[in-house]
Amino acid sequence: MRINSSGEGIIKLKTSLPSVIALSNDKKVFPIVLVVKPGDRISISSTNGSWEVSGSQESMKLMKFQNRVVNSDKLLKKLRNNYAKCDSLEIKDSLYKNYLSARDSILNVLKQDAFRMVSSTPYNISAIFLITARIENRQILPYNEFKELYRSVDTSLSHYYSDDSLYQSFKKIIKQFQLTDSLRKIESKLIVGNSIPQQSFISIKGENISLPGIWARCILLDFWGAGSKLNNNLQKKELKRLFEKHKKNGLAVVSFGVGLDSAQIAQMTQLDTLSWYQVSLASQSDINKLKEYGVVELPTYILTNRYGTVIAKAKDIDVIDSKIDSMLQVYKRWLLVRQKADTLNRADTLKTK
Repeated sequence: MRINSSGEGIIKLKTSLPSVIALSNDKKVFPIVLVVKPGDRISISSTNGSWEVSGSQESMKLMKFQNRVVNSDKLLKKLRNNYAKCDSLEIKDSLYKNYLSARDSILNVLKQDAFRMVSSTPYNISAIFLITARIENRQILPYNEFKELYRSVDTSLSHYYSDDSLYQSFKKIIKQFQLTDSLRKIESKLIVGNSIPQQSFISIKGENISLPGIWARCILLDFWGAGSKLNNNLQKKELKRLFEKHKKNGLAVVSFGVGLDSAQIAQMTQLDTLSWYQVSLASQSDINKLKEYGVVELPTYILTNRYGTVIAKAKDIDVIDSKIDSMLQVYKRWLLVRQKADTLNRADTLKTK
């Protein structure tokens, strides 16, 4: 599309069915998604980075919803950064609670609105964008909660768009959700409060590791895979920071390289100077052990106490960091009470003598 000096341009499209046009400034991010029907004359404009649409009711509703998602993402990112940059444990805990409260509130409102819009018009092609929308990489309408809604959209669109590429992509997304949903049944085998299975491993250095069996205040099990080099570097950097922060307070870490042999893991850990246990899960029998830990996605972090009781399970290292901070605060308070009790007992003993 070419635009004039005033920033105006015209697109002409011949279509016998509603079609979707995605416009982008950089071919990576698509800030404008239009649902065009035969005979439509649509105008779009932008104010301070927020796009507006007129001439298409369906496009207008979709654009308003997309703008809300984008603005909510920016707000949550700001709250998350405030929490991450804070050094004070007490203030950090408060900021994290504020972030969680804001995230849950925003998700709840968007979920209600998206459900209302999709359920009222499941035959609109824009329903695909609404039902698969995400915020902070979380589904606003998770498949495991809204299976019937997904089926309704699938059935409704199949009558008109069976050969449409967008609809075919939606079918693939549903199949992936169905697979993930079945795997979650495995994931639920190990939840907070349960005990991890008794397993033995050999580290890449030949060390025998029993879980549970490591005598530490808390043990973090880190399951990771090959993935992208960038993501792995970021994960290892965050995990190294976490280990350095808490190792003096009794944190032990065991990392499991899924699908990686000992040589590959050794090379990576030497480059990044990682000093905790490293285990290779390369064979099929080793990988099958993931089911015992309820691991269906990588990375996954499982935090346990020394007895193997699961304290936290997450895909975000910040969640684990916050949980360890809370644990240590409780432990320090308990230690302080115990020290005072011991002091009083000694004083009573001296008086008796």
